[in-house]
Amino acid sequence: YWPRVCAAIGRDDLGADERFATLEDRAAHAPMLIGALDAAFATAGREEWGRRLDAHGVIWAPAQDLEEVMNDPQVRANGYLTEIRKERKSRRI
Repeated sequence: YWPRVCAAIGRDDLGADERFATLEDRAAHAPMLIGALDAAFATAGREEWGRRLDAHGVIWAPAQDLEEVMNDPQVRANGYLTEIRKERKSRRI
């Protein structure tokens, strides 16, 4: 998958870099790699990255905020959300 990710983000140089050749190498150089990936992903929005990643056959999923999760059709269809009613205790003074 790594060469396809690099191609999708326009950073084939990362795929050719020996520091990132294997999963272990990428983990060992994670701070440097994360910086490069952050810089690349900052150049476009989520929808554009989705199109680019899809075009290169990269499996991905969005990181959703709370509102998106609560309105996600699959979350609702699977019944992942449960309403919890908070009971108020009466206080006597």
